[in-house]
Amino acid sequence: MAIIKTENLTFRYENTDRDVIRDMNIEIEQCSFVVVLGHNCCGKSTFVSLLHAILLPTGGKDYVEGIGTNVET
Repeated sequence: MAIIKTENLTFRYENTDRDVIRDMNIEIEQCSFVVVLGHNCCGKSTFVSLLHAILLPTGGKDYVEGIGTNVET
């Protein structure tokens, strides 16, 4: 079972016309070593904030240990 899973995860900040994350599908198994790399302002911190439910997705779903972090789940 994946410890972190996303299904078509999408996020857009208010007052913008561009998705920061669009249709992200990922499964991370327990005890995996994963690195999130990218340029400045590419969505790394936004992704982690979504996993911690600091931000809520504007589309799709995300799960941490099988529990949905978005309101609809």
